Amino acid sequence: MCTILYSNHKYITDDAILLLKTGLRISEFCGLTINDIDFENRLINVDGYTDFLFLNQKGYPMTGANYTSTFRKMIKKYNKCHEETLPSITPHILMHTFCTRLANKNINPKNLQYVMSHSSINITSNLYAHTSIEDVKSEMVSLIA
Repeated sequence: MCTILYSNHKYITDDAILLLKTGLRISEFCGLTINDIDFENRLINVDGYTDFLFLNQKGYPMTGANYTSTFRKMIKKYNKCHEETLPSITPHILMHTFCTRLANKNINPKNLQYVMSHSSINITSNLYAHTSIEDVKSEMVSLIA
């Protein structure tokens, strides 16, 4: 029998959703503090050294290795209960997905580079902003229609 981990989302933690929705690197995410979050302006500034938001069971800040293990367990639990299984997913893959989703919404490439904190637009467009044949077909159809 599968259990729901959180009432709002089946099989996925709030941590994973935050990673997916912000595009933060796992090291940035693990270093988040309440003071880093500006709710009024909807901004996150990553610069805290105390009062970390995400702690392990011993009260220490979470690490990338903690999340690798957490994601592995989350996917195993999901796959145990579903015929169509999920592939291996890591926090880094969520960062790629975040970037790709923004690129597919036609965000200005320079703005996307800034959001992703890349030193070069080439890094953003060549390594992170993925596309598919379906995306290309859809865009071509919209251009000729």
